[in-house]
Amino acid sequence: MKATDNNFNQPQQELIIDLTSRHLLHTIAKWGKLLAVVAFVMLGLVLLIAGYEGIWNGFGEKDATLVMVKLLYKLVFFFPALYLFRFSNKMEVALNSSNQELITASLVNLKIFFRFLGIFTLIFLVVGTISMLVLD
Repeated sequence: MKATDNNFNQPQQELIIDLTSRHLLHTIAKWGKLLAVVAFVMLGLVLLIAGYEGIWNGFGEKDATLVMVKLLYKLVFFFPALYLFRFSNKMEVALNSSNQELITASLVNLKIFFRFLGIFTLIFLVVGTISMLVLD
């Protein structure tokens, strides 16, 4: 769903971003970029360590399946970092150039980031609850 597809079919009113809001959004974008870069580095290190584990320990059939599941798990967590990074970059450019379209594109990436985290939070809560009920 695009941002323009929402129930905002009212006449366009200009949204004014004052200096305080601009400063806050710029600060949020900087912190978002830092968190995204840290996530990319951590994912890279984890993948590197997983690769070395596979090389040093050898890949058995069971181990290869486990490594593939771990890699898939890491790949899933790449996407929130990517959307947070895109939000941060686009927001910084948008604020520096006063570009409304980039602000909108930036906020779409932030929406996807939070949607992704929300869905995975719900999945982990459900799986955790089911596993506690089954293991008890």
